[in-house]
Amino acid sequence: EHWSFAPGYSRANSVSGVATISTVKPLSQCRLTAEEPWLRTAKATMVTHFSLLDSAETLLVINIHMINFAFGQRAFRRQLQTVESFLADHNGPVIFSGDFNTWRQGRYRTLLELTAKYHLEPIEYSEDHRSQFMGSPLDHIFTGGLRVNEALTHKVGSSDHNPITVRLSVI
Repeated sequence: EHWSFAPGYSRANSVSGVATISTVKPLSQCRLTAEEPWLRTAKATMVTHFSLLDSAETLLVINIHMINFAFGQRAFRRQLQTVESFLADHNGPVIFSGDFNTWRQGRYRTLLELTAKYHLEPIEYSEDHRSQFMGSPLDHIFTGGLRVNEALTHKVGSSDHNPITVRLSVI
């Protein structure tokens, strides 16, 4: 088991962030950090590439925790632009996931514009237990070049975000 961790917000005795956990070591990993404009706390992104069996292509996985507290969309868009270069340079399957903090419709539209540009599709859930704020889900998974074999959301009391489990295969 391999953990690719990008630290974000930290306190005296704890650090939060995003982690991509895999059974194989990634070919590369890149940690990015954005800063909340008001709170000056860190938001983390982990970008990893994985080899694929019998293929020259690689799998790109972007795991992101998006800006939450900001007027307008400038900081939100700037954070998306930092990962767009990875999407633009990649030729192969993609998983783009995380807490996108899309509780405002304008943010969700901005996210959908970016994902449409790179032909990434949102995963749909038959029973949707994703965490919400103001009636909108915060967590999303978008994929390209992958088949969704299973997609489940789970209710838990141990976190402010309910887990999502997906099983994917390369098309």
